[in-house]
Amino acid sequence: MTSSRTLALCAAIAASTASAASAESYTFDISGLSTFTDSFDDAFPTLTHDFGVEGTVVGVEFDVNYESFDPSWVSEVLIAVDTDDDLSLDADLDMFDYGAPDSPGTFAASGSIAANSFSSNGVVYLTLYEFFDDGSVDPDATFGAGSLVTVLFTPTAVAIPEPSSIALCGLGLAGGLAAGLRRRRRPSR
Repeated sequence: MTSSRTLALCAAIAASTASAASAESYTFDISGLSTFTDSFDDAFPTLTHDFGVEGTVVGVEFDVNYESFDPSWVSEVLIAVDTDDDLSLDADLDMFDYGAPDSPGTFAASGSIAANSFSSNGVVYLTLYEFFDDGSVDPDATFGAGSLVTVLFTPTAVAIPEPSSIALCGLGLAGGLAAGLRRRRRPSR
């Protein structure tokens, strides 16, 4: 009876001391990189980062400037953030959606999107690509100095008891075992 109570107490302590997962972030510096003219599949991935633990991409923030050389259809300057488990966020970052006109020139764009893209291995991919291959224009755009894309990542929570909780449970189990042995050694009446 005492051992089962001790085990229940240890389980309760472990549950109460579980460390909550805290959000992490990683910033990709895409300064000097260009979009890939053929397609997403040919460009994938441009850069990768390994968070080292499973979790979820919960958002993407970006602050970029770029030179667009001769777009023929919308802006053709896209940034994708993906994982192995879900090769798509809610939407790729299309610079046209952030005010970039359908013309050559130098532009700046910034913003953020919410996401929900699970990664079982913690690896996140960033891909710079275009919708349309212009043929004679390669690349359509190059990102200038200070162009940053930040990925917000929340690791999956893992219950890890504190060392003092483990020691307390160990003492409780040892006491329960000692009490059980003492009862067995008593002569019966």
